[in-house]
Amino acid sequence: MLLERLESRVNFSAAPIMPAIESPGGEEGASLWLASAAAPASQQIAALTTSSAAVVTAFTAKNRVWTSSVDVVVPTLPDATSLRLQVTGGLTFWNGRQAPRFVPARANVRTELSLGGQTLHARAGEPQPHDAATLTLAAAATNQVAARITVAGQPARAPTAGFYAVSATMVAQNGGPATPVTLLFSIGAVPAGSRAAAIRSVGGVGARPTAVTVGVTLAPPPAVAPIVVPPVASASVSPPAVVPPAPQAPVVQSQPSFVLPPAVNGIVEVSSDITSNTTFSAGTVYVITAEVHVWRYKTLTIEDGVEIRIRNGRGQFTYLTSRALIFDSGSSLVAQSVIFQAADDNNQPVNVADNGGVFFCGGTRVASKDNVPSEKLGRAPPPWSFQATKITANYLGRRDPAGGDGDGPKLDDIDALSVVGVVEPEWKIASVESNYSGDDGFDLTNSNIRLKEVRVVVPTEDGINLTFSNMVIEKSLFVDMTAEETPRDREIFDFEVGSSGCMITVSQTADVDLLGFWDNTPRDRRIYLDSKDMEQPTPLERALYSWRNRLTLGYAFIYTPADTK
Repeated sequence: MLLERLESRVNFSAAPIMPAIESPGGEEGASLWLASAAAPASQQIAALTTSSAAVVTAFTAKNRVWTSSVDVVVPTLPDATSLRLQVTGGLTFWNGRQAPRFVPARANVRTELSLGGQTLHARAGEPQPHDAATLTLAAAATNQVAARITVAGQPARAPTAGFYAVSATMVAQNGGPATPVTLLFSIGAVPAGSRAAAIRSVGGVGARPTAVTVGVTLAPPPAVAPIVVPPVASASVSPPAVVPPAPQAPVVQSQPSFVLPPAVNGIVEVSSDITSNTTFSAGTVYVITAEVHVWRYKTLTIEDGVEIRIRNGRGQFTYLTSRALIFDSGSSLVAQSVIFQAADDNNQPVNVADNGGVFFCGGTRVASKDNVPSEKLGRAPPPWSFQATKITANYLGRRDPAGGDGDGPKLDDIDALSVVGVVEPEWKIASVESNYSGDDGFDLTNSNIRLKEVRVVVPTEDGINLTFSNMVIEKSLFVDMTAEETPRDREIFDFEVGSSGCMITVSQTADVDLLGFWDNTPRDRRIYLDSKDMEQPTPLERALYSWRNRLTLGYAFIYTPADTK
């Protein structure tokens, strides 16, 4: 894939005509200075950068047309300067299943990019000429570049599922500097983790960059030394020495950082990724209205008692089809007591779970859950962590859709709180409470963490779900599923194992309160209980289990061993 990089060139050869002004000394017969006061030069763009080398969005069918969009955020620019988006390469494709490798797309597949009545085209094997049309980008604005994909000129015909890539360049006017960016579009069902692989394969960064922010470096006009006009010859007066002004350092306009929008009636809507260190302040309610990520190496600080609402409903996002707050690998949380609550379209709290919940992605293990990946960043000990005294989740997650459960982003249910690839040095959250989850109350995938308390109340499906994970609970384990028997796969615990097993370790002197079904039927993986205090669940049956007391005789181990087959 061709990514073209242009160098910045500034023409210093033409000097402006400047009027003569009196010398600073004012002596008779002294030299005349020529100054540029009457024709000040504006700053020029010296360099361009982007927040990521690649961005990714999804094509969706609406009114039988496959469309998408890419947001390009442009900062304020000096007068008489502008930026443009130019397509530089042909359309390429990767199916998302084999090793990441983009090849020319089928000849009959075509993409169109449009903005403000301007349109660019890209097909396989058809790189754009250097004088091709470009899209002029508005300054101090988020430019929404619309995209459409067609097959043989038929918009309703769906292309092959996978990823389509268009190489492009952000260009300054008049042959100025440029920076490349690859526009990635997914279409159809793609495997879990393939989005992150597609982004990395073309040099992108971050877990899911869906917008590109342009950074602009400005340079002042070149300093012009005063021109000295020799005075009339005089034996008694010597012309003053002329010292050229020292060159000025370039003025840098940094990339626009994340700024929270103003509160309206005490509510702040958060609809874009948190790309810089940010604080959610007490006394304000924050509403997540999209799939919002806290970026790698950035910290979200939440003051004590803040309520964060996650808006219910479906949408087409990068990893999920529901709104969610996702802490990317390498990000950090600093908080005390935080409440997460489902909300309706009017940002009001509701007792209905139809959202993507909250994801905590570690940076020391590679894992994936609901298409949301964790990455191994290779830093030990990790400088990031998730810290809080207590996290409470009310009506987070979502149920199985009408079509039933599945692995695709439109079919899968989502748990209230999901921990993906997190280990103990990263996890410093003491207490977790999950109430009325749309699916499982608390879920761990390829993680090993320690908490003081875990409390799960009446989730739609399982209370605690572990996949290749271990959890230590020091003070209190409370899971109330009620005696409701349906659905049939709704249990206190659900463990998924393979080459690694799963275990919950409850410390001696901890309080345990369990009510719900314990499934040890042959059709399900058996979950064992090793405890001198607790009653044993019914073997080889799915039966109601209830035990409430304090562990006084020793630890309790709830586990499923690794699959040795």
